[in-house]
Amino acid sequence: MSKVMQALENSQKHHAAAGSTFAPHRHLGMSNVSSTRLATKVAIVAALAAGGAAIGVFQAYQLEKSVWLNQHSEPTVNKVSFDYQSATAPKFNDLLTTNKPPPPSVLTKSDSSENTREIEFKKSQPSEQEGFLDNIDLSALSPDIAMRVEAAISNSKPAADRKQTEDEVSILSQQVGRWSGKLPAMNFQTHVYSSDFKKRWVKINNIEYSEGDWIDNETRLEKIEQQTCLIRFKQSLIEVPALYDWKG
Repeated sequence: MSKVMQALENSQKHHAAAGSTFAPHRHLGMSNVSSTRLATKVAIVAALAAGGAAIGVFQAYQLEKSVWLNQHSEPTVNKVSFDYQSATAPKFNDLLTTNKPPPPSVLTKSDSSENTREIEFKKSQPSEQEGFLDNIDLSALSPDIAMRVEAAISNSKPAADRKQTEDEVSILSQQVGRWSGKLPAMNFQTHVYSSDFKKRWVKINNIEYSEGDWIDNETRLEKIEQQTCLIRFKQSLIEVPALYDWKG
């Protein structure tokens, strides 16, 4: 019995000695495991941080690259096909000039051979006083004074003579030879007619005139009709078509 008890004591002592021998090794192993785990965690955190930084740098690079490409790339042109039809262009006749005198049927007042409104009549032998008044040269006078003298001379004539002066009108476009070299050149460039005589005007040789204006010392614009102008050259009334270019 005593031997058994002694054997148990020896076994306990041996076990205690063995436990005390392996205890430092156990603590050392546990310390190494903790250090390894900490290093692993640090490495993982560092790897995640490095990966995040790399991703941020890559995204910033991609953004800068896309901005640069948008600024330096050529615009894209989308070509869209469409259907069309070609047709022959219409043909137009040549334009006709409007610088024509009115039809003779409108302007003719008598059945004379020249189709003018000149009334032929037989005049009695004028007296010496009438011949003297008709031969007065008014070109040296101012237009206003000449007009007054002309009116006084007209009033001093018999009624038949005044009627003749009012009715005797020469159509310039049909009597070119009569006035060539006598009547000054006049280019009727613009013709404006209105029911209100104050708004009627024409442009002759780049100058605007109204009814009653003097074109020069011998030529006066008497009246503006719808298609003609009536001018007085010295003692003669002359009808000029609208927009007529008289070369003189």
